[in-house]
Amino acid sequence: MPAQKWICTVQMTLGIALLGISASAATICVNPGGTGGCGANISAAVAAAAPNDTITVAKGVYHEDVIISKPVSLIGEGDENTIIDATGLSNALTSTVTTIPG
Repeated sequence: MPAQKWICTVQMTLGIALLGISASAATICVNPGGTGGCGANISAAVAAAAPNDTITVAKGVYHEDVIISKPVSLIGEGDENTIIDATGLSNALTSTVTTIPG
């Protein structure tokens, strides 16, 4: 049986991207090369983020399984440009955030 290939495109202010971001929220950037003060890994950016931070993801293909366990905004450069390719991994994107303040 062939392995399933999961590819998640990122054009998000995702369903878990929350409204009501406070003035103290930070913006964390990610790009494939990890250049310009940005990280190269979406999962690391999520881990480093505080609740209500924004993570901007530059165009490229990111081979990882991203688990979002806090309210953040995850914003990519378009669904054809920013791709989470989780081939061989459990999921491309998982959210364990269960409540969205309102």
